[in-house]
Amino acid sequence: MVVLNILAALILLYTVACFVAVILTWFPGAKFTAFGRVLSKVTDPYMNFFRRIRWMRVGYVDFSPILALAVLSLASSILSGITATGRISFGGTLSSIILMVWGLARSVLILFFVIVLVRFIVVSIKGYNDTYGSPWQALDQFLGGFVQRAAEPFYKKGDYKGQLLVTVIEIAVVLMAGNFLFSVLDRMCRTIPF
Repeated sequence: MVVLNILAALILLYTVACFVAVILTWFPGAKFTAFGRVLSKVTDPYMNFFRRIRWMRVGYVDFSPILALAVLSLASSILSGITATGRISFGGTLSSIILMVWGLARSVLILFFVIVLVRFIVVSIKGYNDTYGSPWQALDQFLGGFVQRAAEPFYKKGDYKGQLLVTVIEIAVVLMAGNFLFSVLDRMCRTIPF
């Protein structure tokens, strides 16, 4: 058990290092400092494995760091569960995997919910008359296909404001339903006797 505790602590430390490496990418030039170069040498081999997954990139946004951090979190959670109970449990491991998948999906959904909600508020207040090259226009290009596809079954008109509203409502419903469904799945998995 001591070995598993040490391994869980090392995974947690590596998770923090990967998180700091992700944050450094938000600041131009930070990755090229002495600290950034050392951190990159330690974290890039692991992070690059997830960067190769093409469907994790949507336009200019790369969601692979979220998946990389989620996998580390899952490993830490499984090890912590083993050390707490003293045994490997299929139900506990399956529960951890299910919760990790939902946590990852929920994070992405919340991000889109906030972005679409902010855009809806701005369009409601300011109207949709953004000039070419504005940050809002770039955001609309990023969101456009997603919002259209999400709103299409319920809102067929070309009104962008209406499509944004329908998308916000849909994401909120999916988040609530997902929380309920995955909590039920979690409880079911934890009752598996082996």
